[in-house]
Amino acid sequence: KRLLIYDTCQSSILASLNRDAIGQRAWVERLYRNRGTHAIMAVPPGEQAKENEELGHGLLTYVLLAAAGGVDQGPLKGKTLKPNDQVITVRDWFGYAEDHVPELMDQLYGRRLDPYFPRSEGAGFPILQIAN
Repeated sequence: KRLLIYDTCQSSILASLNRDAIGQRAWVERLYRNRGTHAIMAVPPGEQAKENEELGHGLLTYVLLAAAGGVDQGPLKGKTLKPNDQVITVRDWFGYAEDHVPELMDQLYGRRLDPYFPRSEGAGFPILQIAN
């Protein structure tokens, strides 16, 4: 099982490797589905990811750390992901990012951008056991 997180200013470049602009999303999704890999990119193709000095990370990284209780500052401090079974799965984690990255982008930069999330088929897998 593989988990890929791209939170770099040019993270969407992977999606643009295929020259056919219409087929970019399908190409990336097919790539990850065939490999059994779960991946998330900070921004959709053609956009630049943001890093915030006050948060100390790129926005996607900050949000993913916040989900796991790994931030001690910023707007998501204390807003940990709390699954009923105390296990965060890749789908829980990426879903948290899909909910919070656009809000944070809007709050900090006045523009909503969703992370680019090529979905894999099949069930997600556990990535973190959290304490009570």
